Amino acid sequence: MPEGLTGNLAQMPIGDMVRMLTAAGQSGRLDLADRGDRGAIYLRDGAIVHATHGPASGETALRHLMTWASGAFRFEAQAASPEVTIHRPAAELLAEIAAMAAERDAIRKAIPSPEAVLRLRTTELSGPVTLQPLDWQMIVRLGEPKSAAELVGSMGRDEFTVLRSLKGLVTAGLIEVEAEARPTPRPIAPAAFFPTLRQAAAAALGPFATVIVEEEVAAMGATFEAFPKDQISALVERISGEIEDDTRRVQFQQRMVQVIRQLAAA
Repeated sequence: MPEGLTGNLAQMPIGDMVRMLTAAGQSGRLDLADRGDRGAIYLRDGAIVHATHGPASGETALRHLMTWASGAFRFEAQAASPEVTIHRPAAELLAEIAAMAAERDAIRKAIPSPEAVLRLRTTELSGPVTLQPLDWQMIVRLGEPKSAAELVGSMGRDEFTVLRSLKGLVTAGLIEVEAEARPTPRPIAPAAFFPTLRQAAAAALGPFATVIVEEEVAAMGATFEAFPKDQISALVERISGEIEDDTRRVQFQQRMVQVIRQLAAA
Protein backbone atom coordinates (compact mmCIF):
# COMPACT_ATOMS: atom_id res chain seq x y z
CA MET A 1 0.00 0.00 0.00
CA PRO A 2 1.63 3.30 -1.05
CA GLU A 3 2.54 5.76 1.69
CA GLY A 4 0.02 8.62 1.96
CA LEU A 5 -2.67 7.04 -0.27
CA THR A 6 -5.42 9.61 -0.83
CA GLY A 7 -8.76 9.66 -2.58
CA ASN A 8 -12.46 10.47 -2.44
CA LEU A 9 -15.16 8.30 -0.89
CA ALA A 10 -17.44 9.02 -3.85
CA GLN A 11 -15.03 6.97 -6.01
CA MET A 12 -13.81 4.54 -3.34
CA PRO A 13 -16.61 3.71 -0.84
CA ILE A 14 -15.54 3.57 2.78
CA GLY A 15 -16.54 -0.08 3.13
CA ASP A 16 -14.41 -1.13 0.16
CA MET A 17 -11.46 0.91 1.42
CA VAL A 18 -11.50 -0.58 4.93
CA ARG A 19 -12.00 -4.14 3.65
CA MET A 20 -9.03 -3.67 1.31
CA LEU A 21 -6.82 -2.44 4.16
CA THR A 22 -7.79 -5.28 6.48
CA ALA A 23 -7.41 -7.94 3.78
CA ALA A 24 -3.92 -6.61 3.00
CA GLY A 25 -2.93 -6.78 6.70
CA GLN A 26 -2.12 -3.07 6.78
CA SER A 27 -1.10 -1.01 9.80
CA GLY A 28 -1.72 2.72 9.94
CA ARG A 29 -4.33 5.45 10.22
CA LEU A 30 -7.14 6.14 7.75
CA ASP A 31 -8.01 9.85 8.06
CA LEU A 32 -11.46 10.96 6.87
CA ALA A 33 -12.77 14.48 6.32
CA ASP A 34 -16.03 15.82 4.96
CA ARG A 35 -16.94 19.53 5.13
CA GLY A 36 -15.31 20.11 8.50
CA ASP A 37 -16.32 16.75 9.94
CA ARG A 38 -13.32 14.54 10.71
CA GLY A 39 -12.61 11.04 11.87
CA ALA A 40 -9.94 8.36 11.86
CA ILE A 41 -9.74 4.57 11.79
CA TYR A 42 -6.61 2.84 13.09
CA LEU A 43 -5.39 -0.57 11.95
CA ARG A 44 -2.71 -2.92 13.23
CA ASP A 45 -1.73 -5.87 11.03
CA GLY A 46 -5.14 -5.80 9.37
CA ALA A 47 -7.11 -5.56 12.61
CA ILE A 48 -9.23 -2.50 13.36
CA VAL A 49 -8.06 -1.42 16.80
CA HIS A 50 -9.37 2.11 17.29
CA ALA A 51 -11.60 4.79 15.72
CA THR A 52 -12.45 8.39 16.55
CA HIS A 53 -15.21 10.71 15.38
CA GLY A 54 -15.75 13.90 17.36
CA PRO A 55 -16.16 12.93 21.02
CA ALA A 56 -16.98 9.31 20.11
CA SER A 57 -14.44 6.51 19.94
CA GLY A 58 -14.29 2.75 19.49
CA GLU A 59 -17.12 0.87 17.79
CA THR A 60 -19.51 3.81 18.12
CA ALA A 61 -17.19 6.04 16.12
CA LEU A 62 -16.48 3.28 13.61
CA ARG A 63 -20.19 2.75 12.92
CA HIS A 64 -20.66 6.48 12.27
CA LEU A 65 -17.67 6.68 9.96
CA MET A 66 -18.70 3.61 7.97
CA THR A 67 -21.92 5.39 6.94
CA TRP A 68 -20.04 8.18 5.14
CA ALA A 69 -20.82 8.33 1.43
CA SER A 70 -18.73 11.41 0.62
CA GLY A 71 -15.55 13.11 1.76
CA ALA A 72 -11.81 12.70 1.37
CA PHE A 73 -9.56 10.02 2.81
CA ARG A 74 -5.83 9.66 3.39
CA PHE A 75 -4.08 6.54 4.63
CA GLU A 76 -0.90 7.02 6.65
CA ALA A 77 0.89 3.69 6.72
CA GLN A 78 2.52 2.66 10.02
CA ALA A 79 0.89 5.49 11.99
CA ALA A 80 0.47 4.03 15.47
CA SER A 81 -2.83 3.98 17.30
CA PRO A 82 -2.79 5.95 20.58
CA GLU A 83 -5.00 3.31 22.24
CA VAL A 84 -6.96 0.13 21.60
CA THR A 85 -10.72 0.54 21.91
CA ILE A 86 -11.88 -2.15 19.45
CA HIS A 87 -11.21 -5.81 20.17
CA ARG A 88 -13.60 -7.71 17.88
CA PRO A 89 -12.37 -9.31 14.61
CA ALA A 90 -12.52 -6.93 11.65
CA ALA A 91 -14.50 -9.39 9.51
CA GLU A 92 -17.18 -9.69 12.20
CA LEU A 93 -17.40 -5.92 12.65
CA LEU A 94 -17.57 -5.17 8.94
CA ALA A 95 -20.23 -7.83 8.33
CA GLU A 96 -22.35 -6.38 11.14
CA ILE A 97 -21.92 -2.82 9.82
CA ALA A 98 -22.80 -3.95 6.27
CA ALA A 99 -25.99 -5.56 7.57
CA MET A 100 -26.88 -2.34 9.39
CA ALA A 101 -26.25 -0.36 6.20
CA ALA A 102 -28.64 -2.62 4.28
CA GLU A 103 -31.24 -2.17 7.00
CA ARG A 104 -30.79 1.61 6.85
CA ASP A 105 -31.51 1.47 3.12
CA ALA A 106 -34.72 -0.45 3.84
CA ILE A 107 -35.65 2.12 6.49
CA ARG A 108 -35.10 4.99 4.03
CA LYS A 109 -37.45 3.30 1.54
CA ALA A 110 -40.17 2.99 4.20
CA ILE A 111 -39.55 6.42 5.77
CA PRO A 112 -38.00 8.59 3.04
CA SER A 113 -37.47 11.79 5.03
CA PRO A 114 -37.22 13.07 8.62
CA GLU A 115 -40.07 15.41 7.66
CA ALA A 116 -42.31 12.55 6.51
CA VAL A 117 -45.58 12.58 8.46
CA LEU A 118 -46.53 9.48 10.42
CA ARG A 119 -50.11 8.69 11.36
CA LEU A 120 -51.97 5.65 12.65
CA ARG A 121 -53.78 3.69 9.96
CA THR A 122 -57.51 3.37 10.52
CA THR A 123 -58.16 0.47 8.16
CA GLU A 124 -58.51 -3.09 9.41
CA LEU A 125 -55.30 -5.08 9.77
CA SER A 126 -54.85 -8.25 7.72
CA GLY A 127 -53.89 -10.29 10.78
CA PRO A 128 -52.73 -10.16 14.41
CA VAL A 129 -49.72 -8.00 15.28
CA THR A 130 -47.42 -8.58 18.25
CA LEU A 131 -46.23 -5.31 19.79
CA GLN A 132 -42.96 -4.92 21.63
CA PRO A 133 -42.68 -2.27 24.39
CA LEU A 134 -40.96 0.19 22.02
CA ASP A 135 -43.71 -0.35 19.43
CA TRP A 136 -46.37 0.46 22.01
CA GLN A 137 -44.56 3.63 23.07
CA MET A 138 -44.49 4.85 19.48
CA ILE A 139 -48.15 4.05 18.86
CA VAL A 140 -49.35 5.95 21.91
CA ARG A 141 -47.32 8.97 20.79
CA LEU A 142 -49.10 8.97 17.44
CA GLY A 143 -52.54 9.87 18.73
CA GLU A 144 -51.88 12.92 16.58
CA PRO A 145 -49.74 12.83 13.41
CA LYS A 146 -46.05 13.64 13.87
CA SER A 147 -43.06 13.94 11.62
CA ALA A 148 -40.55 11.10 11.76
CA ALA A 149 -38.03 13.49 13.32
CA GLU A 150 -40.48 14.52 16.04
CA LEU A 151 -41.30 10.94 16.92
CA VAL A 152 -37.68 9.78 16.99
CA GLY A 153 -36.69 12.78 19.10
CA SER A 154 -39.41 12.06 21.64
CA MET A 155 -38.41 8.46 22.27
CA GLY A 156 -35.20 8.93 24.24
CA ARG A 157 -33.55 6.03 22.40
CA ASP A 158 -30.88 5.84 19.72
CA GLU A 159 -32.14 6.78 16.26
CA PHE A 160 -31.37 3.46 14.54
CA THR A 161 -33.25 1.37 17.13
CA VAL A 162 -36.33 3.61 16.90
CA LEU A 163 -36.34 3.74 13.09
CA ARG A 164 -35.93 -0.03 12.83
CA SER A 165 -38.99 -0.59 15.03
CA LEU A 166 -40.88 2.14 13.19
CA LYS A 167 -40.19 0.46 9.86
CA GLY A 168 -41.70 -2.73 11.29
CA LEU A 169 -44.89 -0.88 12.25
CA VAL A 170 -45.10 0.65 8.77
CA THR A 171 -44.61 -2.78 7.17
CA ALA A 172 -47.24 -4.31 9.47
CA GLY A 173 -49.76 -1.69 8.35
CA LEU A 174 -50.18 0.01 11.74
CA ILE A 175 -48.63 3.30 10.62
CA GLU A 176 -48.84 5.10 7.30
CA VAL A 177 -46.28 7.56 5.93
CA GLU A 178 -46.98 10.79 4.08
CA ALA A 179 -44.17 12.51 2.22
CA GLU A 180 -44.99 16.08 3.27
CA ALA A 181 -46.06 17.64 6.53
CA ARG A 182 -49.56 18.99 6.81
CA PRO A 183 -50.44 21.65 9.35
CA THR A 184 -52.93 20.26 11.84
CA PRO A 185 -54.99 22.06 14.48
CA ARG A 186 -54.81 21.12 18.13
CA PRO A 187 -58.31 19.86 18.88
CA ILE A 188 -59.79 18.99 22.25
CA ALA A 189 -60.36 15.38 23.31
CA PRO A 190 -63.95 14.34 22.56
CA ALA A 191 -66.32 14.13 25.52
CA ALA A 192 -66.80 10.38 25.05
CA PHE A 193 -63.10 9.67 25.58
CA PHE A 194 -62.92 10.03 29.35
CA PRO A 195 -65.80 7.66 30.21
CA THR A 196 -64.10 5.06 28.03
CA LEU A 197 -60.75 5.75 29.69
CA ARG A 198 -62.24 5.52 33.19
CA GLN A 199 -63.92 2.22 32.32
CA ALA A 200 -60.69 0.69 30.96
CA ALA A 201 -58.70 2.05 33.91
CA ALA A 202 -61.23 0.68 36.41
CA ALA A 203 -60.89 -2.80 34.91
CA ALA A 204 -57.13 -2.61 35.47
CA LEU A 205 -56.84 -0.55 38.66
CA GLY A 206 -60.07 -1.16 40.53
CA PRO A 207 -61.89 1.50 42.59
CA PHE A 208 -58.90 3.86 42.68
CA ALA A 209 -58.98 4.31 38.91
CA THR A 210 -61.05 7.50 38.97
CA VAL A 211 -58.71 9.15 41.45
CA ILE A 212 -55.64 8.12 39.46
CA VAL A 213 -57.11 9.46 36.20
CA GLU A 214 -57.96 12.78 37.87
CA GLU A 215 -54.49 13.07 39.40
CA GLU A 216 -52.74 12.35 36.11
CA VAL A 217 -54.84 14.89 34.21
CA ALA A 218 -54.08 17.51 36.85
CA ALA A 219 -50.37 16.60 36.83
CA MET A 220 -50.32 17.36 33.11
CA GLY A 221 -51.72 20.82 33.80
CA ALA A 222 -54.97 20.10 31.95
CA THR A 223 -58.68 19.72 32.65
CA PHE A 224 -61.27 17.21 31.47
CA GLU A 225 -63.22 19.96 29.72
CA ALA A 226 -60.28 21.23 27.65
CA PHE A 227 -57.90 18.31 27.44
CA PRO A 228 -55.75 18.51 24.27
CA LYS A 229 -56.38 15.60 21.93
CA ASP A 230 -52.67 15.36 21.12
CA GLN A 231 -51.95 14.69 24.81
CA ILE A 232 -54.22 11.63 25.01
CA SER A 233 -51.37 9.27 24.21
CA ALA A 234 -49.19 10.74 26.96
CA LEU A 235 -52.06 10.46 29.47
CA VAL A 236 -52.68 6.83 28.55
CA GLU A 237 -48.99 6.07 28.96
CA ARG A 238 -48.91 7.71 32.41
CA ILE A 239 -51.91 5.68 33.58
CA SER A 240 -50.43 2.51 32.10
CA GLY A 241 -47.38 3.06 34.29
CA GLU A 242 -49.61 2.89 37.39
CA ILE A 243 -50.82 -0.65 36.56
CA GLU A 244 -48.61 -3.14 38.39
CA ASP A 245 -50.22 -6.36 37.13
CA ASP A 246 -48.61 -7.25 33.78
CA THR A 247 -51.70 -8.97 32.34
CA ARG A 248 -54.04 -6.12 33.26
CA ARG A 249 -51.56 -3.56 31.94
CA VAL A 250 -51.40 -5.32 28.56
CA GLN A 251 -55.21 -5.55 28.42
CA PHE A 252 -55.49 -1.85 29.22
CA GLN A 253 -52.93 -0.98 26.55
CA GLN A 254 -54.67 -3.09 23.92
CA ARG A 255 -58.02 -1.47 24.70
CA MET A 256 -56.57 2.02 24.54
CA VAL A 257 -54.76 1.31 21.26
CA GLN A 258 -58.21 0.61 19.80
CA VAL A 259 -59.56 3.86 21.26
CA ILE A 260 -56.62 5.92 20.01
CA ARG A 261 -56.98 4.48 16.52
CA GLN A 262 -60.69 5.31 16.54
CA LEU A 263 -59.91 8.87 17.59
CA ALA A 264 -57.35 9.16 14.82
CA ALA A 265 -60.02 8.14 12.32
CA ALA A 266 -62.56 10.66 13.63
